[in-house]
Amino acid sequence: MFVTSHGHRTPGKTSPTYSSWGAMKNRCQSPTSKDWKSYGARGITVCARWQKFENFLADMGKKPKAGFSIERRDVNGNYEPGNCIWATPQVQSENRRNTKRIEYAGKTQTEAAWAREYGISRGRLHYRLEQLGMPMEQALKKDCLPKHPSSKKAG
Repeated sequence: MFVTSHGHRTPGKTSPTYSSWGAMKNRCQSPTSKDWKSYGARGITVCARWQKFENFLADMGKKPKAGFSIERRDVNGNYEPGNCIWATPQVQSENRRNTKRIEYAGKTQTEAAWAREYGISRGRLHYRLEQLGMPMEQALKKDCLPKHPSSKKAG
């Protein structure tokens, strides 16, 4: 039976790491890919080093577990060492081109990250900022009223 030297692809079986690598290359290099418009057509490329799976594996390591996927830190940057990590769905969802980032107290991060840091819900923070027009300092306070209209009253 044929087995490649890296052990991540054998006939009839492909590892999750190898599948992620193949999908990354496909969306960047194949105009027939359903994701081409968001990657290859935008000029997102896979570096020359990562054209070989063994190099990708050496740089990224194995996919940690199900649910993780390859993430570009700079969403407009290429797939290359230094710009990629294995990320959870939560990290992925916060690192999109349309994600709003907020600068406050000398730091810039997503609305969701600010909410986690201050121990409030993202929905509550968003409501306070967007619907009520509160300044960030006030919107981040746990005891700040009002709550989002969909919040349930404590009984």
